[in-house]
Amino acid sequence: MKKGNIFFVVILMCWIALAVNCKKEETQSNSTDFESSKDILKQKKSDREFSSSHLELIKEINIENLEKPLYRPTYLRFDEKGCFYTLDFSEFLIHKFSSSSNNWEHYNHSVFGKGRGQGPGEFSRVLDFKIFKDEVYLVDEGTGSIEVYSTDGIYKKRISLSNHVVPRKITVQDGRIIVQSLIPEGPLFFVYDLYGKLIFSFGELIDKSNVENTVYHDNELSSSFSGDCFYYLPRFFGYVCLYRGDRLALARETIDGLEIGKKNVPVEKIIMKNAVARTVDKKYETVLLHSLYKDFILIKTYDYVDKNAFG
Repeated sequence: MKKGNIFFVVILMCWIALAVNCKKEETQSNSTDFESSKDILKQKKSDREFSSSHLELIKEINIENLEKPLYRPTYLRFDEKGCFYTLDFSEFLIHKFSSSSNNWEHYNHSVFGKGRGQGPGEFSRVLDFKIFKDEVYLVDEGTGSIEVYSTDGIYKKRISLSNHVVPRKITVQDGRIIVQSLIPEGPLFFVYDLYGKLIFSFGELIDKSNVENTVYHDNELSSSFSGDCFYYLPRFFGYVCLYRGDRLALARETIDGLEIGKKNVPVEKIIMKNAVARTVDKKYETVLLHSLYKDFILIKTYDYVDKNAFG
């Protein structure tokens, strides 16, 4: 088993944030028809300002010493009570950590889920993991469904989408789930009720080049905030999009910008006769990781050439 620890930290302005207030930025943008990169707003700052602040270590948990060991932690999600959850990618079990004291001096660890498989509540390849209120939503490519557990570990249901779209990324809001399809075709997003019935669809890609290359167009969807706001975050393009409801409220460069994003080149590799793999010659990942904090989004990037990570 590989050694590893999970750290709790308090962020003291250590990451450079792309600060976007949902309501404020929407009113400052006059256009909501974003059809090309010409409509993407320039970043106000072009250089990073590095802070001398340090992260405060709140708690260190040695995952090898847990009663139920955690082998390959993937994703890190918090609920409204401050408990955090991670998925063990080797066993497809969900690990929950909750504090029994204000300073995390003592904590509780529990494990739930049905593990690997394709039956209800089981997983074969998880593509996304979200928590909304008291429910845990996991997207599984193998079954093409969304599995739902309560934050107490009780299996609730499988959501199969009515139009047979295979989900890749999701964000959950009151009474509905916004889904991005595994296969990019037609609308960018599909909106379903909590039972998988299609309500409507909306959105389209700003960059429509090499659409068939899903690695090049790989992205994240943030959790929803301020009611119906969420971010669409391409990994390689140098910009992010803010949606409010079904409307694109803002598209803006990251601090690295579109020019850095252009250094990432989509490529095709012949792996055998009549078989082509589409991937990316990666130079700079403009969105490697992200986190929401109030009205701020914190973005971590990675320079593949110099092998440096920036926040």
